[in-house]
Amino acid sequence: MSAIEEITSAERTVWLEVHKGSKQKFHVKCWNATIANLTLMALGSSAEILLSILEIIGQDFYAGRLGPSTIVGSAAFNLLMITAVCVSAIPAPETRRIDGTDVYMVTASFSLFAYFWLVVVLQWVTPNKVDIVEAVITFLFFPLLIALAFLADKGLFQGKAQDNCNSLSLRRSQKWIEQ
Repeated sequence: MSAIEEITSAERTVWLEVHKGSKQKFHVKCWNATIANLTLMALGSSAEILLSILEIIGQDFYAGRLGPSTIVGSAAFNLLMITAVCVSAIPAPETRRIDGTDVYMVTASFSLFAYFWLVVVLQWVTPNKVDIVEAVITFLFFPLLIALAFLADKGLFQGKAQDNCNSLSLRRSQKWIEQ
C-alpha cells in the first residue's frame, strides 16, 4: 500500500506568472485523484475477479458457484462499508458535501449499469454462460468509465474544461499570492 501512496504522491514543478515579470513556483500532483481512486478500487476487487476468471475457465466458460455472485456481493459489501466509514468518520456537528458531483454521478451510473449488465449477460443473452465477446465488452467498460470520469473531473460535462492538471488548485494558490 505504501508503494501506491508513493507513486500517487508524485509532484511536478510548474512556474506561473503571478505579476508582470515575476513568476512563482508551484508543486502540482502528477496523478489525477479521480483516476487513481477508480483504478485502486478496481485493484482492490481484483482478487475476487481473478478467482472468478479461474473458475469460469475451468468450467468451460459457464458461471460457477463462486463466479459473478461473489463479485457482485463483494462489490455491494465494499460499497456499503465504504459508505458507512465515510459517514461515521465525520465528527457529529460537522457536515461534508461531495465536491465533484459530476464524477460521483458517472461512477454511480456505472455502478448501477454494472449490475444491470451482469443480469443481461448471465440471464438473457447467454444464460449462465460468459462468452469471450461478453467478457471483452465487459472489460472495455472499465477504460470507458475511467475516460468519462476523467472528463467529468476536468469539467467537460459542464463546459468548463480545465487547462492542466490541478489548475483549480493552481488558481487558488495564485489568488492567495496576489492577496
